[in-house]
Formats: sequence, C-alpha cells, structure tokens
Amino acid sequence: MTLVKSRSMLISGLRLVFAHPAAVVWTYVFNLGIALLFALPLHARLASLLDHSMAAQGLSTGFDLGVLLSAFTRLNYRVPSQGATVYLGLPLYFLIYFLLVPGALFSYRIGSRQRLATLLGDGLLFFWRFVRIALLTALVSGLVLAPLLALENAWAAHVDEHVVGVAALYHQVPGWTLILLVASLLRLYFDLVEVYTVQLDGHFRPNGKPDRRVRRTLIPAAKTLWRNLPRALGSFILIALLGLAAVFFTGRTAVEMLAQPRVWPAFLLVQLGLYLNLLTRYWQRGAETILAADYPLLTVAPPEDGPDDAFASSYFAEEAEPIAPSPSVLGTREDPLDAQPNPEPPVPPEDLI
Repeated sequence: MTLVKSRSMLISGLRLVFAHPAAVVWTYVFNLGIALLFALPLHARLASLLDHSMAAQGLSTGFDLGVLLSAFTRLNYRVPSQGATVYLGLPLYFLIYFLLVPGALFSYRIGSRQRLATLLGDGLLFFWRFVRIALLTALVSGLVLAPLLALENAWAAHVDEHVVGVAALYHQVPGWTLILLVASLLRLYFDLVEVYTVQLDGHFRPNGKPDRRVRRTLIPAAKTLWRNLPRALGSFILIALLGLAAVFFTGRTAVEMLAQPRVWPAFLLVQLGLYLNLLTRYWQRGAETILAADYPLLTVAPPEDGPDDAFASSYFAEEAEPIAPSPSVLGTREDPLDAQPNPEPPVPPEDLI
C-alpha cells in the first residue's frame, strides 16, 4: 500500500476555506440575524428606560459607564419581559449549526460549489447523525471535564486560603491550562468524528445502502488523532488563538472608540473581529478535512495502489509520481502478444546464389 504523504494542515486547510467561502459568509449572516433577534428584547427594554430620561444623554453624546450600569440594574423592574424571543433564538442557532456545518464539510470533501440551497440540502442528509455526535460529545465531555473542574475548584479553594496576590494566580494557571488542553483535545477528536462521518457517506453496506453508522468513525478518528497528535493539536490551538486574538484586538479598539459620537465604526470593527473568529473555526474544519483525507477510511478490500476511491478526486489527491511501465505493457520484440512483430529483412537475391 502506498505510504501516506502528509500535507500541511494549516496551509492546505486555509486554502480549502478560501476556495469555498460561502459557508463562512452564510454562517455569519445567520449568526448576525440570530444576534439581532436576541437584541430586539434588550433594545425594547432599554428604550422603555432611556427614551424619556435626561440621564440617557450620557450615552448618546459619549459613553458614560455609570449610566449604562444603572440602566442594566433597572431592567428587571417594571419592564415588560420579551424572553420568548430569546428562547426562540437558541434552537435556531443549533438548527443552522446542524445544517451549515455538515453541508460545508461535504462540499470540502467533494469540492462542490457552495450555494445556500446546496449547503442546506447536503446538511439535511447528515442532520440526525450530527445531532447524535453532539449528544455523544456532551456526554463524554461531561464525564471527562466534570472531575477536572471539581479538582480545580478544590485546588482554587486551597490556594485562596494559603496564597494571596499574583502568586495565587500562578498556582491556578497550570490547572486552567490542563482543562483547556483536555477540552481542546475532546473538541478536536469529535471534529474528526464529524469529518469521518461525512467521509463514511461514500461507503456502502453489504445491502447496498449508504453506511450511516456513526460508531464506525470513532476508532478511525482516534487512530488518526493519535498518529498526528502533536501537529493536529498544535494546529487546532494555534488557529483558535488567532481567532481569539482577532476578537480581542478588535473589541479593545472598539471600546476605545465608544466615546465618539458615531457608533457604526465601532460596530463594524467588532463585526470584523467576529467574522475573523468564525473564519478561523472553519479553518480548523478545513485542516481536519485535509488530515482525514490523508488518512481515509478503508473499504472492505483496500486497494493496493492508493487511498479509498471516495477520496480519489484531484481536489484532495497529491500529484502522483509517474511510475515507469513494465516491458510487458510497452511491448517489445520478444513480446509474444505484439500484434505486428518486426519482420526479418528480406534476403538479397545474390546471397541465394
């Protein structure tokens, strides 16, 4: 079997995302719509407090933090609640997630065009499989992270009793780092499960139906992660840090711009940071797709000359090195299968005398 030639997860994954930008754009559009849906009740409640108040001038002509905090503390007093809109936004968020993400992974796999109808249609095929993966992720993450969080809380209580100041922070950093590493490892593993679930759709069961068993992807995802643990986890964390850095710097700059009379530059800056953060999340998905393509699921009878046929497309395959054909393929003078053998030269008449 051909040895696996691993590609750069960072470069190839980013190239994959830039080649299919529609998934990022549509996810941002839907997230912005859901955020506005969440903001409508807050806007109505703040308007009932500030529309007829002289104190609101501190927010319209500048940014008075005291006025803002006072307004938020009074939101629950004599203000009509509109919590139904908030509770409606959360199911919509998960619905969009379970449709757009598998649709994007499917288009990454086959290299198809990413129209909205195509993304939603492809995502609908994997909807219930991704719901099962999400439930399994929540179960395993709870079982693994709950003891770690309990130990961290106990350690934090011990540190508060014996250490003060900056030294107390230094004592708690290792515990937080361990929890973040474990959480990142779990997220990376179940991301690979999702990628392999999309890849498994190209396989068929003995009865001829598509193989939709999520459990078949658990062990291959674990093996791929174990074989590539340093570079896979390192790439995942590096991309996540880049996304958080984009949110941090754009948010900090927007806060410094709050004292200006115009609000829309700060709003656009914050939206840019959120878009870049979303882009890095799809960058992670693209990098995981590249990794899974380099270590594809094998069929019942794996071929001897390359990866699975489901990943034989030129989009994922590296350019193969030419192999010199054997003499039996080219045909030689000694080849008995030669249809037109070279005839012997005619004998001159004078040689017969």
